[in-house]
Amino acid sequence: MALPSGDIRFSQIISEYGGSARFSHYIRGGSYVPNTARNAAISASVSGLRVSQFRNTSRVVPGSVTIYSSQGFTWPYYNQIIFYTYGAGGGGGGGARYDRNGWYFSGQNGSPGGESYVQLNGFNHGSTGGAGGAANNGGQGGFGSGYNGNSNSYGGGGTGGAGESYGGNGGSGYRVVNFGDGTGFTPGTISWISVGLGGAGGGHGGWEFGAPYGYASAGGNGWVTISWA
Repeated sequence: MALPSGDIRFSQIISEYGGSARFSHYIRGGSYVPNTARNAAISASVSGLRVSQFRNTSRVVPGSVTIYSSQGFTWPYYNQIIFYTYGAGGGGGGGARYDRNGWYFSGQNGSPGGESYVQLNGFNHGSTGGAGGAANNGGQGGFGSGYNGNSNSYGGGGTGGAGESYGGNGGSGYRVVNFGDGTGFTPGTISWISVGLGGAGGGHGGWEFGAPYGYASAGGNGWVTISWA
């Protein structure tokens, strides 16, 4: 997805930027050649246009986006694209209590956080959510982890919810895709991005003076950040 730095032919320019065989169509900032720093050597006027100016240039427009809800992603033109995935946090564990009559009311475990992932060519890269906190102060939930990435980490994603015990943080990781390496899709293809939701807090052990006793909060949602150049 980039032209070579050595000898170059007009047919290669057409292949890179698309369009017709009229050289005048390939001015910088026109219909086919984006006005980017990488393409600064290409003339913005027809009179100054030369084939040699296209060495080491590209139709790629660098960009980035952060996605907070599940949706389709349309692949842009890219030389390299990096997907950073962050799983959601688990919910906090609910607390127990004894009422005034000595009856015991147990709390409940927090729910696990959802997984965030990116659909690649033949596999997914993503990060699992954190586990829910154990009820009745039974211990913090385990952290989620990234998978199928160049880097996979425990934690780093959505924060676990608070309660009698905390939910685990979601995992994190990133995956580098280079154009033509077989793991990505062609520009214009839509693949699925799933973003995990935070796990619900565990149920509390009852009410005291009109307020829940042992209330636990939900974990933080996950997200996915994508950057390309």
